Amino acid sequence: MILLDTSAVIKLLRGEDAPLALADESVGLSSIVVMELHTGVFHGGGTKERKCVQEFLQAVEQFPFDEAAAISAAKVRAELWSQGTPIGDYDVLIAGHAIALGLNLLTDNVRHFERVDGLQVIPWRS
Repeated sequence: MILLDTSAVIKLLRGEDAPLALADESVGLSSIVVMELHTGVFHGGGTKERKCVQEFLQAVEQFPFDEAAAISAAKVRAELWSQGTPIGDYDVLIAGHAIALGLNLLTDNVRHFERVDGLQVIPWRS
């Protein structure tokens, strides 16, 4: 299974061709990504976007952000701070969650996620 970050989900929802890495893999989402998708819909999405997101969410496995994810994210944040290379708060949570789950992360935001030690990043673009 591969965990998708928000940028990857948006690309899929827009109909972009999925990377070959997804050919034979099931996909899952962190509950943090679910929150980000709903935020986008509530902020400016219309009925069509809301329906598209809801249908997508029904089709993929979702992982709740639990204590193991929180601890993993805290380690990620502390390490990046100590190196002087912080990333966005939600990216820290998603990265920590992927590490806690032992899953690779598919993203179009490689620049941020590649800074995270122990996170296996799959770029949207090869």
